[in-house]
Amino acid sequence: MKKIFSVLIIILIIGAWGTLFYRSNTLPQEYSNALAKAETAYEEGYYLEAQKLLTEAQSLQGASSSYESDALQRDIYLGLNKKNQYESSLQKMIRKYPEMEENYELLVKLYDENQDYKGLSGCLEDYVTLWPENKVIRQIDEAYSKLYQYRETGYYDVKYISSSLIDVQMMEFELGNGDVPEVRREILNAEGFTVFGAGTQAISVSEDGSSYFICDQEGKWTLVDGSLNLIARNDEVSFETIGRLGTNGVAMAVLNGEKHYINERMSVNDRVWEDCCDFSEGIAAVKKNGHWALVRAGEVTSVEEFPYLDVAINDEGYCIKNGLAVVKDESGYYVLDVESGKPSFENRFEELKALNSGQPIAYRKGQKWGFVYTNGEIMTEAMYEDARSYVNGYAAVKQNGLWGIVDKNNLMVVEPQFQDMIDVLDSGYVYVRNQEGYWDQIILERLKNRK
Repeated sequence: MKKIFSVLIIILIIGAWGTLFYRSNTLPQEYSNALAKAETAYEEGYYLEAQKLLTEAQSLQGASSSYESDALQRDIYLGLNKKNQYESSLQKMIRKYPEMEENYELLVKLYDENQDYKGLSGCLEDYVTLWPENKVIRQIDEAYSKLYQYRETGYYDVKYISSSLIDVQMMEFELGNGDVPEVRREILNAEGFTVFGAGTQAISVSEDGSSYFICDQEGKWTLVDGSLNLIARNDEVSFETIGRLGTNGVAMAVLNGEKHYINERMSVNDRVWEDCCDFSEGIAAVKKNGHWALVRAGEVTSVEEFPYLDVAINDEGYCIKNGLAVVKDESGYYVLDVESGKPSFENRFEELKALNSGQPIAYRKGQKWGFVYTNGEIMTEAMYEDARSYVNGYAAVKQNGLWGIVDKNNLMVVEPQFQDMIDVLDSGYVYVRNQEGYWDQIILERLKNRK
């Protein structure tokens, strides 16, 4: 009896092994056949049938899946016009199969076809780096870089304050009888919305943005806060111009045609300068007898050494950015590390524009302009009629008498067509002067959607 029982156990074990062996050899073939049927249905345009057959094939695989089945599911979503599921499947496949280039390309094409600029901004830069030889990704990347909107605003004048603020002249009222027209200026943020609108002749924003020097329609200057509460005024002096109040409480001012420094009480320092700029990061540039010096506020009355032939002043009215300044000595222009007092690089240039950021600076060679990194390495050979230093990854360049914009790859993203322009704001907005002399906006989609 025991022998019979043992024999039965052996037979059952052999049978189980046989079943497992049979399934292990037949299931892959069954799965392959089922997947092939689903692929055929998809290719013939029967997407619902393909979905049904794919589900049956996947049930044979259990919890696991293959790239082929995931790719077919992805394509079925597209065939059924289920764009959200298609996008999600592409994103999942990129995470699951990071080595498969086609999913990156398909996702970029999806965003491009649907004008999903935020989607493009979120992936293009990384994908171009990952797949530099992919022509589709590179073509879409280049086309997206050149995409911008144009808006008419018709401002009379625009002044750059910072990468997030501009000063605009909104309108000009003719008063008649030969009177001087009434000018209205406002401060706008990077998206073009008013953040300070006193309707005055002139406005100067402090370095920290907490206060404003304003000039009323009678030409009187006062210092106010953002709610127009009076902070200071000086009735004994008629200022022609006042610059930006630094965090050290000092600003440049012009009276009787002479340049001075004033404090936050609007008291005037007696020392007169041939030229000077506002304080930023605690440093300003002053000129005496044709030479320049970099000074701190406490040195304004005592400085006697003027070692530089020139100090470049940027559009914000400052000579320093992130501890660096552009200066000139007998050998030429270079970038100075202000703290150490040493050059950032050894080579010299015929001319350098001021730093507007820590990004490449415009340099002149002969009659042409190019760009150089702050470490002295040439980024772009001199090829433009004029240029401004980079801000937010873009720079203004001049060709054939007109201004356009290049990106960090020296790709011309806005063809030269404007009489003038200011630097690109961090929102992607750029103010440009049209052929009639008025200022309008262009908006770079790539930078706008980067956030």
